Amino acid sequence: MRLPRLCSRRAVPMGSSEDFRVLVLGASGQFGKCLCRRMAAESSLTLIIAGRDKEKLEALKIHLITSYPSAKIKTAPCDIACGDFLDQLLTHKPNIVVHLAGPFQNQDYKIAKSCLAAHISYIDMADAREFVSGFHSLDGEAQEKSIFLITGASTIPALSSAVLDDASSSITELHEADYGICAGLKTGLGYATLRAVFSYCGKPYKTLSNSQDITTYGLDEPRRHEFSKPVGHRYIVNCDIPDHELFPSRYPTLKLLRFGSCIDVPGLAFILFLMSRAVRTGWVRDWGFLSGPIVPFMKTVRFLGSAHSGFFMHCVGEADGKYTHRLFEIIARNGNGLEIPVTPVVILIKRILAGERPPAGAYPCMGLISLDEFKQELASFPITFTWRTIK
Repeated sequence: MRLPRLCSRRAVPMGSSEDFRVLVLGASGQFGKCLCRRMAAESSLTLIIAGRDKEKLEALKIHLITSYPSAKIKTAPCDIACGDFLDQLLTHKPNIVVHLAGPFQNQDYKIAKSCLAAHISYIDMADAREFVSGFHSLDGEAQEKSIFLITGASTIPALSSAVLDDASSSITELHEADYGICAGLKTGLGYATLRAVFSYCGKPYKTLSNSQDITTYGLDEPRRHEFSKPVGHRYIVNCDIPDHELFPSRYPTLKLLRFGSCIDVPGLAFILFLMSRAVRTGWVRDWGFLSGPIVPFMKTVRFLGSAHSGFFMHCVGEADGKYTHRLFEIIARNGNGLEIPVTPVVILIKRILAGERPPAGAYPCMGLISLDEFKQELASFPITFTWRTIK
């Protein structure tokens, strides 16, 4: 798989910044609102907010214009499940499509292929293993048409690979990457996120341990991480992500790769563990039916959770022949955890507006954004980045 590491610095053949049009699919969702707010601050672009619910789009437009009076906002009601998405693209003529309408676990590449047909570049925030790892199948046609299609422009794998790339500067031979995310309940929980999580509950997937592929199970193996304050101790469970497929070849010295995630609802990690075991034993086939009712339930118990979120990664390896263990953490305070996953999209679009175009092709968002760039883009938020050595 071809993975570009740098963006080329040449003029963007997709319109000047004065008429640059960004169409955001899933704009009224949890991540969509956050991204659109960040993009509305860029007066040099026209933001086209798209989704199925016209009323929600109009409400979002009013909110954005109220906050940013100079913002150029248009609405585009559409349903990606319908067969007329290519017609929608030809009507609105965006320079780039940002696809946030998850979950991506059971999606095909229809949206990206429509962008190919319309000669429009594309970015998504997909976190589905098969979706992201198979995306390179579109690479040849994207290169022929000189457009870029970027998948996984989110915490996973954009940020996770940036952390490992940064660690590689001091750890010459990486052996272990053990990491996780725990979001504060008061940050919010989206329906699409729940559907994605339940899709692999109790389902087997491959990961790396002792330099061998092993089988583990979604939402299994509760474990605790002690974050810096104010996040404190949190529990996470196994989650299947694109990194399990992508990182062994990108970081060939890795012997262990483990990732987990959860929300800070008391006891939730152990409930998810029992749900996982119920699927494994055949008592329950799929927990997806809970996605709808659990969202309002989570809202009623928000008082039990926190507004603070955390990301951590244990990086273990050798430096100059000596054992080295470093811990990386991000602490996002006061409900600002959602700013992190949308940041890769923000950075890429700002680059394009500045005349810096990603390489043509279809590929995951790895090696495109450095950890320093994440820090710089998030410097105005109550979000801290720290490295420390574990003895």
